[in-house]
Amino acid sequence: MTKLVAKDLLVKAGHSPDALSVLGDCVFKGGSLTGMIGPNGAGKTTFLKGLAGLIAPSKGSVYFDNVDITTMPSRLRARHIAYLPQGQMIQSRVVGRHLISLGRLAYGRSLNQINATDKTAIDYAIRVTEVGAFVDRPVSSLSGGERARVLLARALAVEADILLADEPLAALDPGYAMQMMEILRKEACQGRIVIVALHDLTLAARYCDKLILWNKGQIIADSDPESVLTEKHLATIYHIRAFIKKQDGHLLVTPFERVNF
Repeated sequence: MTKLVAKDLLVKAGHSPDALSVLGDCVFKGGSLTGMIGPNGAGKTTFLKGLAGLIAPSKGSVYFDNVDITTMPSRLRARHIAYLPQGQMIQSRVVGRHLISLGRLAYGRSLNQINATDKTAIDYAIRVTEVGAFVDRPVSSLSGGERARVLLARALAVEADILLADEPLAALDPGYAMQMMEILRKEACQGRIVIVALHDLTLAARYCDKLILWNKGQIIADSDPESVLTEKHLATIYHIRAFIKKQDGHLLVTPFERVNF
């Protein structure tokens, strides 16, 4: 089974003396969807970048199937780990299909060398994200939600063992947010490791196998959604009170009051 392990991983959000230090020690297994939750600035993005090998660790290591990812050639690492950042800048004239095709660069071929295997991967990504209706338009002409789905398609086109997605729901309406989580869930069910940072606690509980709750660069809880989304955690970490109940087997979290400490 595919496994990603962060062992005593310490990464920093910047180079200034007061930059947030993020410390994590956790295991991710193939076939699972993990949600990273926590307040803004809690360390989710920094830790995801550390898992992707985009930030050199101050200490500790990240292992993919017992191999330290820092020892991997960058192109090989890109084949194993697809990273979907938040708020990504895109050249205004880039067409959606071209952007999705960039996911295949990890295999060492230029875009004019796309082969049948690449095309199959690209077509799959277009199909599952349902971007076919606008994939041949400039990305600059797309809505925020359409652009988010094209970017997810590019990450899926890599066919990586691991997919790291940083707040992919930010620009999506409720229906497409659910669709995005369903896609990530299906990718996990195919044996991939999928890790997503998100703020919608109900969607996190509905689709994720486990949640990791962050605050101030530290892991507060790492367990199943019901064990993580407790009244105590919501009050002490998010400073909210919320209705927490199960509906049709799914946990629902509805904040109704801010709590001051």
